[in-house]
Amino acid sequence: LPDPDWTPFDGVAVRASATGRLSIRSPLLRVSDAGAGGWYEAPDLVEAGRGGGFRLLGRADRIVKVEGKRVSLPELDGRLAAGPLVAEAAVVLLEDPAPVLGAAIALTAEGRAELAARGAFRLGRQLRRDLALTQDAGGLPRRWRFVDALPSGTLGKRRRADLRALSAPAPPPHEPELRAI
Repeated sequence: LPDPDWTPFDGVAVRASATGRLSIRSPLLRVSDAGAGGWYEAPDLVEAGRGGGFRLLGRADRIVKVEGKRVSLPELDGRLAAGPLVAEAAVVLLEDPAPVLGAAIALTAEGRAELAARGAFRLGRQLRRDLALTQDAGGLPRRWRFVDALPSGTLGKRRRADLRALSAPAPPPHEPELRAI
């Protein structure tokens, strides 16, 4: 079941901004926190609901909570891509059924050679050990997918749904239909 709509308190106005973020206007906001027209834009993505309410869709800044810790996905992307083995990286939150991080990795030529020599499991473990120098254990990817190129949409942007699909389990192989002879 989807989460119920959130309802603002009396005297508080909410809307989705042009970028899809939650915008709030309230007499309780400091003037210095509010932008144009007295609206404060929060780092949460929303969708308009019924009766002036709204539904939260997640954070716009790609900060997620895993094992009680806040994790910056762009920071992980950057740290992974800073190494000599990784050309591009995209880390996403997966529901497995508990939240875990998955990393889609496009390798450099050196990285592809390492993948061929060591295999995906060992290469993923090495990248995880490298990240562990700067990240808590809960903020490390648990699933690794090595791809030729990261998927992007028609406008060249990465879509989270495409990245999550990379971590989906492979469908079972097609079995031939059995027929009585």
